[in-house]
Amino acid sequence: VMSRTLAAQAARAIYTWRNHGYGIDVAINISMTDVLDPGFARDLADCVASEGAKAEWIVLEIDEEELTCTGNQGLACLEILAGFGFKIALDAKGPPSLALDKRARALFCQLKCGGSTMLTVASRLHSVGASAFMRRIQAAQGAGIPVVAVGAESSKSIRQCYQIGFTRLQ
Repeated sequence: VMSRTLAAQAARAIYTWRNHGYGIDVAINISMTDVLDPGFARDLADCVASEGAKAEWIVLEIDEEELTCTGNQGLACLEILAGFGFKIALDAKGPPSLALDKRARALFCQLKCGGSTMLTVASRLHSVGASAFMRRIQAAQGAGIPVVAVGAESSKSIRQCYQIGFTRLQ
């Protein structure tokens, strides 16, 4: 219910913004519960259309760990959502899994890495965890998927993020 309510509010807002000349997209976090709900994709598409917005104006962000738990059912839901025109972003956390999976990579418009993970890697490029993190970034780059650093707030961290392969900052 919460995801559908937020989607309606976001669709209403983005419709207004676009009518005022702002060509921006809006991102909405969705959950494991959402992608396991067989009616979610259709409900979301109907909700967005009823507000006058277009699905391609909306980026749906899903947490990698949650999506991993949903298995094929979660990926199938994301494929349906992408078929409606929604953009899908993977919020990557923990060890790489889906970010390296070919079927999953085809769905994502961006790979988001942030918070303490991104800042730790940016400050310790040669640490043990950095090689797995770098494989994730390189896989996304190889697939032509933008890699977004979430939480880059200082000029030093911004420089480091670009040096290790992030293509966008948030």
